Parts: sequence; C-alpha cells; structure tokens
Amino acid sequence: MFEDSGSFPTNRAELYQNGVDVLLKKWDVKRNIERDRVYKGLSLKRKEALLGQIARKTFEAGNYFFKQREAELYISEYIQNLPGASTDPEALEVDSADVLKSIESHHGLFVERARGIYSFSHLTFHEYFTAQEFANNSDPHKVEQALQTLASRITEKRYREVFLLTVGMLPSADYLLRLMKSQTDVLSENTKIQRFLVWVKEKSTAVNTPYNPTAVRAYYFDLDLAINYEYFRTFDLALAFDHILNLTSACKSDRDYEKIISNARTPSPNLISNQDLNLDLLLDLDLVCAIQYAFALNRVIHRGNRIINELSFALFRASCRNYELQQKLQELQDQLKLIGLSTAIRQQLLKQLRTIMNKDRSIGHNWQFSSEQKELLQQYYDANLLLVDCLNSDCYVSREVRQEIEETLLLPIAEIEAWKQNKGKS
Repeated sequence: MFEDSGSFPTNRAELYQNGVDVLLKKWDVKRNIERDRVYKGLSLKRKEALLGQIARKTFEAGNYFFKQREAELYISEYIQNLPGASTDPEALEVDSADVLKSIESHHGLFVERARGIYSFSHLTFHEYFTAQEFANNSDPHKVEQALQTLASRITEKRYREVFLLTVGMLPSADYLLRLMKSQTDVLSENTKIQRFLVWVKEKSTAVNTPYNPTAVRAYYFDLDLAINYEYFRTFDLALAFDHILNLTSACKSDRDYEKIISNARTPSPNLISNQDLNLDLLLDLDLVCAIQYAFALNRVIHRGNRIINELSFALFRASCRNYELQQKLQELQDQLKLIGLSTAIRQQLLKQLRTIMNKDRSIGHNWQFSSEQKELLQQYYDANLLLVDCLNSDCYVSREVRQEIEETLLLPIAEIEAWKQNKGKS
C-alpha cells in the first residue's frame, strides 16, 4: 500500500479497505493467479460481501476460530443466490469447499489453524469485515436495524474496533452515534449513579478553570472515584475529550505514582497564561494523591513522605485560594511529620484529611457503590470513552450531533432532558 501511494489514509476503515483491495485484487495480478472454477466468477464486491457474511456471523457468536463445515455452510448460503449457481445440495457443498480453499490459498485472509479449524488470518480482518456488514446495505431499513444491533453491543469490549471502523465507513455517522449515546445514558439510570453524576456536574461548574466543561466533568468523574476504587486511576476520557487538559497524568499502578508530581504539574503551552485559573483542579489533584498514597502505606514503603509532599503542594494551592483550608492542611501536615506516631494515630489524621477534603473541597465522598453499581460505572465510563474516540476519528458527523453529544456527555438524565428542551426552544 505504501509503495503505491507513499502514505497511509487517516481514516482507519479506508486504510483497511485499501489493504483488503491489495489482497483481493492487486496481489492476484502481480502473482498471475488463476482462480478456481466457482470463485473465478465472483466479483470483488461479491467476495467482500461473502467475507462480511462469514465475519459477522462468527464474530457475533464469539467464534474467532470456526470449523470448516461451519464456514462452508455460510459460503453455501451466499453463493446459492448468485446467478447461475447450482441448486443441487451436493454441487453446492463441493463449490463451497472450493471457495473456502481459494480464499485460504490465494489471499492470506483465511488460515487453517488446525485440521478443519479456520480463522481470519488476523483479528483486524475479522473486525473489518464485520464492520462492513453493519455499515453496507442497499436497504436503508436493514442498515438501521444493523446499527441498532451494533449499538446494543456498546458494553462489549471486543466490539470496540468494530464501532471505530463502522463510523468511518458510514456516509454519515449521526444515526449510529446517537444510538450509542442513548445506550450509554441508559447505563447511568441507577439512582445512586445519578446522584454521583449530579455531584460531578455541580463540582465541575463550581471550579474556576478555562477548560472545556465536559473535560472537567470527566476529570472529576475519575478523580473522586480514584479515592475509593483502584481501577479508576486514569484520565483517559478527559484527555481524549480535551487534549490540552494535560495536567493529569495516567496513574495506573503504584510505580506510576511518582510520575504524577513531574508530569501532572507541567505547564502546558496551550493554557491561558494566567495559571491561577488552574489552581482548583491542581489542589484537588494534590489532595486525592495524598489519600492514594495513604491507601498504599501498608503495601509500599516510603508512602508517608509522599503524603507529606502532596500536602505541601496542596498547601501552596490553598494559600492562593482559601486561608482557612491552608491552616487546616498545615496543622495536619505538622502532625504527620512528628516521629513516633502510632499507626492508629496516623490513620486518624488521614481520616481528618478526608473530612477536610469533603467539607472544604467537596471531594472524597464515600459513595458506597455496590459491586453491581461499580460494574455499571465502569461500563458507562468505557462507553463514553468509545463515543469520544469515535467522534475524534475520521468519521463524518454533523455539527449539530457533535454538539449534542459533547455538551451532554457525563450529565445526569434530568440535565440531558433539560438541555434538549432548551435546544428545541432555541
């Protein structure tokens, strides 16, 4: 592909399409391959449609590896409807076997992994042809049905690449993106999760910052949950939505804690020059980091000093914001510095820190989510991240739909409905 054009397409669906074209068409010409009797009569479009049918059926069933007989049945279902195809079952069976062997031997798209067991040669091809089946159909009604089916899979991680490819294939991704947004919002309908989203909205609007409001909501979504649940330790959604929000560095493991101090506080050249506008976000980050270090005290040595360091950063931010908060943090830090404190006293002091965070900064709430609610939150977060990644991909989406999705991301249901009503009036 690179030899032909000297570059790669930015649209991932177009990139894979070009690759498939090389395998299905250009490779044949270069190698002077003569097709088998039945397969020779299939046009490029028919070959892709056939592969798409096999891909979608096996992918939806979760079968990355499938038996030869299963593949031949899918091929038989397809070729029996083609002009001039034999209707004799035995002839169809022979023809299907020939087609399967032709795909395997000539294109490199199919591989026989073991005797009678096949798969696509790479998961990329399996995902690409599956996406093609969702996106391509001459009947608009069938396309809508297919996209509704795809949107219902938004919580299944294995469909992530299929979504990204499908939005790039569609002439307009508006319908699918709206379906995805609707499915995502359904995940947040739990009452306690709705209360959490109300807090996220209120907290994000209370801070003084120049950043995109939705990016700030994503920031506090992560930040507050990071105190209670280890798997919420990245700022992927905030960063995907607004790349200039680079004051937050991914903190995925204990070894990554040290990166926060150096990376999270590095000024960005894209920021507004008045750095005071960012102190609210940084102050809350400092306090959350202090609590996270406290959680790690029993697992990793030297965390006590890290807590002191984080409180020092917080003291600096608080001195520019709130004298009363500064005094509380100073007293707490002075006590934590005392040598010989028992573990019980230290734990009591850290409880005081959490109380201060809750009262003065409205962070660090103990939401007491159940295991089921935690799982819903994770699915909701991942679905929002996928939605933003689709928006950021090279897909065609109208300005109206983009605005609707971006401005209602991570909002409670009542706020979304109010936004739509206001938008309708305007």
